[in-house]
Amino acid sequence: MTKIDSSWYERPPGVGERTGAGGVVIRRDAGRLLVGLVQEDGFPEYILPKGRLEPGEEIEDAARREIAEEAGLTGLRLLAKLGVRERLDFRRRRWVITHYFLYSSDQPETAPTDTEHQYRLHWCPLDDLPAMFWPEQRELLESSRESIARLAAEGPEAAWRVEPLTRERWPDLVELFGPHGASGGCWCMWWRLPNAEFMRGKGDGNRAALEALVQAGGVPGLLAYDGERVMGWCSLGPRDAFPRLARTRILKPIDDTPVWSVVCFYVDRGYRGRGVTYALLEAAKDHALRQGAAILEGYPIDAGARRVVPAFAHTGLASAFAKAGFVEVARRSPTRPIMRCALSGPGPGSG
Repeated sequence: MTKIDSSWYERPPGVGERTGAGGVVIRRDAGRLLVGLVQEDGFPEYILPKGRLEPGEEIEDAARREIAEEAGLTGLRLLAKLGVRERLDFRRRRWVITHYFLYSSDQPETAPTDTEHQYRLHWCPLDDLPAMFWPEQRELLESSRESIARLAAEGPEAAWRVEPLTRERWPDLVELFGPHGASGGCWCMWWRLPNAEFMRGKGDGNRAALEALVQAGGVPGLLAYDGERVMGWCSLGPRDAFPRLARTRILKPIDDTPVWSVVCFYVDRGYRGRGVTYALLEAAKDHALRQGAAILEGYPIDAGARRVVPAFAHTGLASAFAKAGFVEVARRSPTRPIMRCALSGPGPGSG
C-alpha cells in the first residue's frame, strides 16, 4: 500500500505541472455538518473528489464534473473558493496544482458517473474525519473548518463584495471576461463608441480602449467578488459617457435631468440566477451617489414570464431593477422600459 510522506510535497527539478480541480461538498443532517468523501475500490482511506482539467474546461466547471463523476453529486450551490493545494501526482510524474471549491448539497444518496473506477460516497462529520489518503486534503478540511461552518450557516452571499474597477483590479476583469471579451470582443464598449469604431475594434481594440479608461484613473464600472473570485461586472457612469444611448430611439433621454446610467452586466455563468445583478445594482446606487449623482437610470429587459437567454440580457432584467428600488419612467418598446432610482444619502466624498 502506497504511503504518502513529505517527499510528495517537494517538487523535483524538471517536473512539469498540471492544473486540477476538486470540491468540498457539505450538507446538514440533524444539525450536524457533514462533508462528502469518497472511497475508491481497493483503498480503505477516503478522499475529496478531484481531478484534472479537460481541454478548454474552466476550473470551476472541472470541479463540478469531478464531483459528479466520483461522488454523483449534482445541483451544487457554490459557496466559495476554499483554497489551492500542491503536490506530486500519484505516479510522481507531474506537479499538480489543485483548486478546491466549497459547495452545499441536499442530496443524501447518489450514483457516481465515472465508468472507469468504482467510487462510493460517504457523508462524514466535518468535526470527526476518518482516515484520509491525501494529507493535504485533511489539512484543507481541518484548517478551513471554521470558515466552512460560517459559510454553511450564513450562505454564499456572506462572502460577496463589490469593488470599483481600478488599475490594480484590471486583471480580475480580464479573467472574468475571458478571451472573448465577455461577448464577441465587446469588452463593454458597445455603449461608449460609435458603431463603426466599435466594429473596427472588436477584440483587442475594444479591450485596449477600456483599459485606457482604467489606466487614466477612470472607474468605468464595478466588479463583484465571491471571496477572492471575481463573479460579475456592471458598467456605469454619467449618461453622456454612453453616447449610443442618445442615438437609440427607444432608450434616448426622456428629459434633460442629469442622470447616471448603468448600462451593462456580465455575470460568470456559475453565478447566474443567484442575485449577483441585484448585488451590483445596490452597489451601483452607492457608488453613483458618492460621485454626486442624484438619479441612477437603467435600461433592462422586461420579458414577462418568458425566459431570457443571458446573451440578450446584458442590460439586466426589470425584475432585478425593481427589487433594487428602481421604478419605470418610460417605455417606448414592449420589452424595454427605462427605469430610475432616486438616490439619497450622505452624498459625494462620504465614507
